[in-house]
Amino acid sequence: MIEVCLKYNTSFINVVSMTFSIVIVMFFGVVINKISRPATSMIKENTIIENKTIVKTDAAIKNEEKNIYDAENDSTVDWYIEIPKIDLYAPIEEGTDDEILNRSVGHFENTSRRNGNCGLAAHNRGYRVNFFARIKELEKGDIIYYFVDGKKYKYKVDEIMIIYETDWSILEETKDNRITLLTCVENREEYRLCVQAILVE
Repeated sequence: MIEVCLKYNTSFINVVSMTFSIVIVMFFGVVINKISRPATSMIKENTIIENKTIVKTDAAIKNEEKNIYDAENDSTVDWYIEIPKIDLYAPIEEGTDDEILNRSVGHFENTSRRNGNCGLAAHNRGYRVNFFARIKELEKGDIIYYFVDGKKYKYKVDEIMIIYETDWSILEETKDNRITLLTCVENREEYRLCVQAILVE
């Protein structure tokens, strides 16, 4: 009788021990899973943040490429402007209508291409290309290169001013050789930013 009891008690103890072991293993499994889950979540979050950063960087690069046209390496372009300080290379076309300004810097048709006063215009924000996005950074003495008719000319910034949009006097013919750059002023529709540079070479 005692042997039978011992036999059943031993089996009972074994079952209890095994059940207890399984419970402990499951408990630690849940705990470890919960501990590791935030780390996994954090990794995913970091990946998302990194992806956003990459997308933003790509967009910035694409935007920058719109304002840096490698005209010197484009054999089809023989008329362009270069401003090293603001990393600008841009092709120039005759006219200042929307179609032209959406792909190039426009030349005011009533101004000179070479001698006298050469007037140029471009967008600075909000369009497909914004070649004059950074001309507000120019200061007196900065250099502008102008390539036309197979020759490259060097100009030095002499005047920077805000003018009324109706003031076309800045495009009048001049005795000296100069280049006049015009673009809009942000949130001030009635004004234009005007940068004029004098030929030095």
